[in-house]
Amino acid sequence: MSPEIYERYCAAYSGSNYDEIWKSVSSICDLFHELAICVADSFGFTYRQDEEDGMREYIRIVKKHEC
Repeated sequence: MSPEIYERYCAAYSGSNYDEIWKSVSSICDLFHELAICVADSFGFTYRQDEEDGMREYIRIVKKHEC
């Protein structure tokens, strides 16, 4: 793991603040996206962007309905 990726991974940890938690969720999803595309390309797989889009939509809905 490169130092940059490790730094981004560590930065995704948050405190207990509600907004920090959602920021962390977004950061880790972005990091997952970037790494998943690299892994898929490396093994000759097709990255299923539609599945990620559905997951991100679900997260958006959950966040919107949180109290």
